[in-house]
Amino acid sequence: MSLRPVANALEGVLGLKVRFAETCVGPAAEQAVKALTNGEVLVLENTRFDPREEKNDPAMAKELAVLADVYVNDAFSARIAHTSAQRAWRGCCRPTQGD
Repeated sequence: MSLRPVANALEGVLGLKVRFAETCVGPAAEQAVKALTNGEVLVLENTRFDPREEKNDPAMAKELAVLADVYVNDAFSARIAHTSAQRAWRGCCRPTQGD
């Protein structure tokens, strides 16, 4: 499931500009991060669309970690051995976890 609808809903809740990246890592995601201005939020596409996600891939984790200042994961994901749940947050500045 794409996270585009989440980005749209988040914009309404936050009252801030929320941008959406069509991918979670790679040049397109990096460019989306660089294009942000102060006060904007970026939602990356669902990590499930990357085949490395379920492999707990350290290279993918590094790619994710460098993109963010804050990393939020849902509570379910914290229990599975996938890249975004177990590795990516370690490289972020201020990891947090939702309920």
